[in-house]
Amino acid sequence: VAFKAWLRFGYRLPTDNATKIRRAYASFASLLADSGLARLDGETRNEYAERLSAEVSISASRITKLLETLSYQGTVPAEDVRFVEEALLDVERSYDERYSRIRRALSFFSPVSITRWRTW
Repeated sequence: VAFKAWLRFGYRLPTDNATKIRRAYASFASLLADSGLARLDGETRNEYAERLSAEVSISASRITKLLETLSYQGTVPAEDVRFVEEALLDVERSYDERYSRIRRALSFFSPVSITRWRTW
């Protein structure tokens, strides 16, 4: 349970900007993997975000863009890092519209995201 809490909320701990963005994406991916919406093998992050948007109306484009900017440029402008929590709020809002809070709470205890750790 402690590892799962770190996986979901570790981005809130003080750290450098790059680690914060990576942890935020892991939080997002963990939440969705535990809900049965994991990224498919061979699916790019952009394809995953598009699939989530099209199939279940979950907005993942902002968090995906932040991680891809970090991956390809090696850094993210400091003014963009402040959007990490807003990007996760976008995901949570669209997730809450689709799934009940009870399902979200129960998904916290699913082991799926632990088995997929570091594959996001």
